[in-house]
Amino acid sequence: MNIQKNPKYIFIKRVVNSFLSPKIHGSFNKKSAFEVTNRNTEISKLGRFFHKITYRLWFFPSMYSAKFWVDIKKDGDRGYSTFMKIDDKALFLIENLRKLINDKNMPILDVGCNIGRFLNVLAIDGCNNLTGIDINQLAINDSYSVYPDLVGSADMKCDTIQNFLSNVKENEFDLIYTMGATVEHVHPTFPLVKKLAKASGKYVCFLINERELYVRFWEIEFRRNGFKLLMKAPFSYFDNDYAHRNIPTNEIREVLYIFEKIV
Repeated sequence: MNIQKNPKYIFIKRVVNSFLSPKIHGSFNKKSAFEVTNRNTEISKLGRFFHKITYRLWFFPSMYSAKFWVDIKKDGDRGYSTFMKIDDKALFLIENLRKLINDKNMPILDVGCNIGRFLNVLAIDGCNNLTGIDINQLAINDSYSVYPDLVGSADMKCDTIQNFLSNVKENEFDLIYTMGATVEHVHPTFPLVKKLAKASGKYVCFLINERELYVRFWEIEFRRNGFKLLMKAPFSYFDNDYAHRNIPTNEIREVLYIFEKIV
């Protein structure tokens, strides 16, 4: 059995990430705590070895996973052209977001928005108080030209998840959502759920892969921070591109979580 799919292995990762990781990332050296180097930046072999080891340690703050999304070209495996399609998975998220939106002026945040495909759909729907954050500067720069409907409706920002959430105001957004390799790549030493709970005045919505490195007990963590589970729904699809990642099956299983703030 592939260890990444082993339920016992995933359970252990949840325990470690949710309960055993000290939430200290950003508590010290705040000025440089969330800095990310370019993936092409030359570093020594020793430095590369150090980062590859430490980012797997549950107690050592790391931004290593984020570096692979910095200065990405338009095309390619992580290029923004890869994240423009509105497929069945995207529609699944959009349909559930629409159920939560009862005011077109509702402040909405897309975490890891990339080029802004979901924000574009919401802007076309008439939503006009949108914010998107992503670490890919090119995607942010090109978002308004690729999706003209975002102009005047969305504030697109290049930032890390950690830095943005560390500076957000309380209840600044009514709805926060994300899909894909975003929150699952935030090191567990960062108090992610606490920051999301502070930023959202109503809802937090995830559509994520539960086999990523930093999977957690999301329901327990959100409950501890004043949110209740409103919806949990599995979503499976097939992706032939995963063959090159040494995954024995092309079936990808993800989960949609919707949490609501307890008032």
